[in-house]
Amino acid sequence: MSLFKKPLFSNVFAKSPDKEAQAYFEKGVLCLNMGDFNAARDNFTEADKVDHPSASYNLMLMHGAGYTSPYNINLGALYFYKAAKLGHDRAVKKLGFLEAADRGGFGADNLINLLDGTDARNADSLPAELMIYACRFLSVCCKHHEATDLVVAYELDCATFSEKTAVHKFIQRTGVPKSLYEGGEHGLTEGTVADQVTDVLNNLYVAMNQAGYSQNLCLLMRCTIVGYIISQSSLGNDAEPLLGLDKFFA
Repeated sequence: MSLFKKPLFSNVFAKSPDKEAQAYFEKGVLCLNMGDFNAARDNFTEADKVDHPSASYNLMLMHGAGYTSPYNINLGALYFYKAAKLGHDRAVKKLGFLEAADRGGFGADNLINLLDGTDARNADSLPAELMIYACRFLSVCCKHHEATDLVVAYELDCATFSEKTAVHKFIQRTGVPKSLYEGGEHGLTEGTVADQVTDVLNNLYVAMNQAGYSQNLCLLMRCTIVGYIISQSSLGNDAEPLLGLDKFFA
C-alpha cells in the first residue's frame, strides 16, 4: 500500500506554492509512493526552502517518525513550528501541544490519551507527533528537576537485560560509560520525578503495545526518547546520532 494514501503525509496546501516548490513537492510524493524515503526527504527539503507548507509538514512527520537516519527530533519540531507559521491547517491545530511540551506543561496522561482509539496493528512507523511531544516534554522535565542522570541510569541498566542486539548497540552509541548506569535499575526513589519519568515510559510502552504497535516499534520509541534525553544533556557529549527505522534494527 502506498504510504501517501495513509493519513500520515500531507498533500493539502495551506497556500499556493510557487512552481519550483510544487515540482519538488510532487517529486517527494512520488518518492514516498515508491518507498524511497531518503529521496522524499531531499525533495521535500528543497520545497521547504521555498516555504512550501505541506513540504514542511511532511518533513516534520518524516523526522518525527524516524523514517530516515539520523533520527532528528529537534529538526522535526523545527519543521512543525515552520509548517504552523506557514499556515498548514493540521500543524496550526496541533501547535499548542508542541508549545506545551516545550515548556514542560504537556502532562504525562496526555501522551497516553493521544493513543486512544488508535489501531496500529499494521503500523510500519512510529507516531511522529507523539514522539516529538514525548521527547521534548520528558527532556524538559528531566532538566528542570535535575533527574536526567537517574533516569538515564535506570533506563540503560534495564536495557542491558534486553535480548535484542539492536538495543545493546543503542546503549553503546549513547557513549554513556557503564560505570554511570550499572545498578541504575535500583537507584530510583518512589515518587521522585525520575521515578515518574520512567513510569511514563513504562506506561507509554504498554499503551503503544495495546494499540497494536509491534515490539520493535515500541523498543525504538523507548530507545529514541532515552537517547534524546541523553543528547540534550552533558551525558550526550560522546553520543552518536539517533538512528531511524532504516538503520536501528539493521
